[in-house]
Amino acid sequence: MSAAEYFRLAFEIDGIMTPGEVGCKLSHLHILKCIYNGSTLGLVFEEDVLPPDFAVFPLLENMPALSADKNFILFLGGLDGTSSQYRMLGKPLQGSRLNIHKLHPLSSRWLLRTCCYLLSPAAASSLLKVHSKSSYRIDDWARILKYTNIEVYYTPLFRHPLSLSASQIEPERRMLFKSRLRYSRGPLSRFFSQVRSAFQLLYLLCLGYRPVLPAEGALGK
Repeated sequence: MSAAEYFRLAFEIDGIMTPGEVGCKLSHLHILKCIYNGSTLGLVFEEDVLPPDFAVFPLLENMPALSADKNFILFLGGLDGTSSQYRMLGKPLQGSRLNIHKLHPLSSRWLLRTCCYLLSPAAASSLLKVHSKSSYRIDDWARILKYTNIEVYYTPLFRHPLSLSASQIEPERRMLFKSRLRYSRGPLSRFFSQVRSAFQLLYLLCLGYRPVLPAEGALGK
């Protein structure tokens, strides 16, 4: 990729994406196009993700909410080592044997990473439309999902390594923040963000949403 092509793709709402982030985004967009052009569900996971020790797809059969003709995305975990793994609040999906919960739209602000997710062709189409209109990092779920009507589900099945020492993107991100080429919130902004998070979590609890804890990620009874 030429420098000109990189800079054409790299600018996003918070500043600029690293070369690794641009490459990651292009890879996922290519996969989304393949899923959109197909007629079946697509399972996407990155090379460092740790899958469960049982087959996932057979346990998703006969679940109308997660059929190929629906508009949904199911995040399969991968939040290990982040505070977000304790902020996933949802309502159990009836008939699920995989501890799948439906998330409230507010929960999208705590969704991180693109290491493992399952989605329908309709959801792939919705994501592609958002990315065609504006430039976002591929894992900026809070901004991306609010422009769609995708039903969002979550289950902590897949694991992500706690150590990021093998990651090629993380060193680039640290350099970017250090150079101030990407927006970084100050102490006051982080404080108000934490306060807002606390009120949103309390609001979701009052609506009947409950934590989907990592320890519950095993196969349901």
